[in-house]
Amino acid sequence: MKLIIVGATGFLGQHLVQACQHQGYEISIVSRSLDKARRLFPKLEIVDHIPAQGSADAIINLAGTPIFDAAWSKKRKQLLWQSRIDLTESLLETTRHWSHPPELWLNASAIGIYGDGGDRWLSESDLATSDPDDFAQSLCLAWEKVAVHNNPSRTLLLRTGLVLGHSGGLLSRLKWVYYAGLGGRLGSGTQWMSWIHIDDWVNAVLSLLNNGQPTGPVNLVAPKPVTNQVFSDTLAHTLKRPARLAQPEWLLRFLLQERADLLLASQRVKPEKLLDAGFRFQYPNLASALKHLLLQP
Repeated sequence: MKLIIVGATGFLGQHLVQACQHQGYEISIVSRSLDKARRLFPKLEIVDHIPAQGSADAIINLAGTPIFDAAWSKKRKQLLWQSRIDLTESLLETTRHWSHPPELWLNASAIGIYGDGGDRWLSESDLATSDPDDFAQSLCLAWEKVAVHNNPSRTLLLRTGLVLGHSGGLLSRLKWVYYAGLGGRLGSGTQWMSWIHIDDWVNAVLSLLNNGQPTGPVNLVAPKPVTNQVFSDTLAHTLKRPARLAQPEWLLRFLLQERADLLLASQRVKPEKLLDAGFRFQYPNLASALKHLLLQP
């Protein structure tokens, strides 16, 4: 199977490319960071744009400027939009004119599309109630809409939760806060966090590549979400550090403004389609995931 992977130099992309190489896929990388891509993947074909005429069995689009790394100024929001919606639209416009468009299209998305769901369980069949004041949700809704619009390929929307891994994502930031003894719950701590171990995320994507059944949105989260309080306590216990410095909601909103919603919104998400397809999680429990990532040599 020939794959084109867009956005391969990010945290998720690097892990996925390595796994696909081990599986023997023929891989081409599309990246705007050519030097970084060539350093990471010296043996792969790397280009800075989708060719006007090409071929692939599947395209995996993971491109997108990191959403949490900088304040959401007007300029930053425009960049986040362009790197997701405009780029995806451009990719589709090009591949639509290929003599043989890809049969399968996997497009990144996020569970932020559900907005703040409170204590409700959320599966792929739940329709998001659009909140015009929720920028992250609006971004996801627009991203998924453009990914499926006039797309001749079977399309999967990878609604990814909080990915836990060694070298990136949420855990790589939080662990140093807890090592320093500065950890604690965020806000009330009652908000639900739907997370997934990086190995399970990669294996889930690989399973979707080889499974002809699922289509549309797929929740890439572990089957056992936890509240922020439980997450904080479990992380502190794993690292043998205290978790006493709770961050009140007012302080998070003062420091982060709109970005605080990424930490305070509650999303209790179920990976219904993965479970129905028979996918088996290596790390269904937070404690085992954190132990593997933080305590294994």
